[in-house]
Amino acid sequence: MSGYLRDVDSVSALIATGRPLLLAGDAAALQRLPRGNWIGGSIPYFMSPAGTGSDRSAIYVNELPASVLEVSTSLVAPDDLHTFPSRGVDHGFTVIVLPYASEAQLRYAREAQGYPGLFDRPVVGWVAGRHLDDPASTLAVVVDGASGVASSSHAAVMHARLADGVTAAVDIINLFEQCDGDVLTFPETGFEASTVLVNGVEQPMATYLAAVGADPRVPLVADYLGAMINVAVRGADERGTVSFFAPVFAGVEYRIAAPIPEYIPAVRAEIERRGVHPAFACNCVLNYTYMHLDGEYVAGVGGPFTFGEIAYVQVTQTLVYLTIG
Repeated sequence: MSGYLRDVDSVSALIATGRPLLLAGDAAALQRLPRGNWIGGSIPYFMSPAGTGSDRSAIYVNELPASVLEVSTSLVAPDDLHTFPSRGVDHGFTVIVLPYASEAQLRYAREAQGYPGLFDRPVVGWVAGRHLDDPASTLAVVVDGASGVASSSHAAVMHARLADGVTAAVDIINLFEQCDGDVLTFPETGFEASTVLVNGVEQPMATYLAAVGADPRVPLVADYLGAMINVAVRGADERGTVSFFAPVFAGVEYRIAAPIPEYIPAVRAEIERRGVHPAFACNCVLNYTYMHLDGEYVAGVGGPFTFGEIAYVQVTQTLVYLTIG
């Protein structure tokens, strides 16, 4: 199991030991913590040994292992995001946390794959969010523990140096696969689309989704050299413009995913097949809601349910994990 849930006082005592930590919790809880070697992001939904659920008073702790020799943390402005990969150490990994719907998150989702050096070392993280009962205007928060500064506009970044002979790796578990249906391509990159090319023929996007009876809980999926990458559909507005939780990219071929009948047995089987023992993991809050995971136990993997997951680039409806060994 990666990490554990603790109350604010317990986490404060742990921070005082100087151990490097990744912390997820409600914004109010995170901002009560002392300064130290940690970064965090707001989200009150968790996978834990007690099952999944929400808890505004608890904080999910990922305590990085002793093979992490040194960490540095900072807040990075949206205009400077392209520089963060070059600041990482040669033998290590980077964790980034982005506030949902901020300029930093939107730019990262659209632009990160073009950042110089992004793929030179493992990059993992999550998109901070809010309780789903809170108003949509509630801002997500990230915190740089070293300075104690919280932000709803910047990214929180941790660069970690590893001991010799130890390596880190980022991987995903995405149970969605492309169905055998229409090939969808988009004329422009972005978080919205009013039209789509369906097998090369332009159609209104909202009209197409309605005509095929698309399940809004099922994402679009692109095949990137065998890696299935999801784009979750957010909904359509009164103008017929369809919005997404991650950007679609111009020219990339998407298909609507095949539905997953039983998420928990399938994800458990995949975790066991891989023998996953992560140092950090997160899962998408859309999986939590759409797959009715409240109270369920995702065997062997714990962590926050997030508003987006980072495995180098931003993904959605995906379980992301970091292994160190």
